[in-house]
Amino acid sequence: MLLDWMEQECSSEDTTIGNHPLTPSNGGFYGLDTSRGLLDVAFLFAGGIGTQEDPFQIQTEEQLRAFAVSLTENMDYRGLYIQLDHDIQLTGGDWIPVGEGEYAFNGHFDGQYHTISGLKIGTAEMPHQDSVGLGANFYFGFFGVLEEHAEVRNLQLAVEFYVVGGQSLYVAGLAGYISQALVEQVHVTGVIEGRTTHQEANIFVGGIGGNTYRQQILRCSSNACVRAESVGGMA
Repeated sequence: MLLDWMEQECSSEDTTIGNHPLTPSNGGFYGLDTSRGLLDVAFLFAGGIGTQEDPFQIQTEEQLRAFAVSLTENMDYRGLYIQLDHDIQLTGGDWIPVGEGEYAFNGHFDGQYHTISGLKIGTAEMPHQDSVGLGANFYFGFFGVLEEHAEVRNLQLAVEFYVVGGQSLYVAGLAGYISQALVEQVHVTGVIEGRTTHQEANIFVGGIGGNTYRQQILRCSSNACVRAESVGGMA
């Protein structure tokens, strides 16, 4: 269920993506590869066209939350570049992980040394209770899952994550699961707690990644209070 959306033609001669005016490309689609659905996704951002030279820009909480829920089975941002232009303090309730815990992120995300604070999922008194079975989310963090093409750099996160589930859980400040991705200069502070109520389930809780596989984590740190809890069985 983790992976690589739509197509829309551009007909206006005065097309603007966010606040970013685009000039027509050779294909007449204003610099965007519409075969990949970039025209629709570009309107989520303040500007940019998703290239390394002109990345998509995130400047507000609304844009950040819209980006988080924009991933689909066919849009994982592979080969696309996103940058954070400002510090962002979230005030709009519980954070929904990028990819919603269902779709992996495979793009490039540069925080430009900015801080995202107010990232909250549940509370100590009322942890987020995840469902079991169809529609259950196993992966919690700023991102749900980072896969092999993902690169995340220069980002600071202040989190308060409290998650309880009846199945295996992956909970961390940056990403619940990191598979072969590159993570560099990411720093996490706060509280991260995960608990599973199923005695045969696994629980993975960490500062940067909950569970990782062949990842590259360079010059990162976590000063978060991390706690994992699982029900016991017979010894």
